[in-house]
Amino acid sequence: MTNEECTAFMTRLNRLVQEIDTVRKGRGLHRLQTVADRARMRLVATGEGNITVSDLRAVVDQQLADGTWRYGLLYDFIGATAAVTATEMRALAAHIEALPSPKRGPVAVVTEHPALFGMARMYSMLTEAAGLRFQVFRDRPSAEHWLDEQQLIHG
Repeated sequence: MTNEECTAFMTRLNRLVQEIDTVRKGRGLHRLQTVADRARMRLVATGEGNITVSDLRAVVDQQLADGTWRYGLLYDFIGATAAVTATEMRALAAHIEALPSPKRGPVAVVTEHPALFGMARMYSMLTEAAGLRFQVFRDRPSAEHWLDEQQLIHG
């Protein structure tokens, strides 16, 4: 493949990715699909693809709109990757701390992706002083167990 052919191919590929993103947004599809279990007061947000801070903020905004802020939240990011910077995580933490809402329910993140695990740990440290119950796990059963314990202890 010549340089010109390679450049043309990459240009077409970038346009295709942009078109897919436009279609996804137009149909209300997101990289995070959230399911509520009202009986257990639990939300599960399953991520796929490259998770952005906009995806995370959309879940927060939806929780506030749906009245599920006090629910336990499990972010299942097994198989997902991250496109989140430290600056964006600090901004998200500041945004959540500034919300004039009741205390947030416990939040667990499950991921095997090293960068996403690191960003989630950083977020945990940033929000610890505000009293946010937040933990990062490498497997879902451990995260589920921790959320169950948190909801028993704190209601």
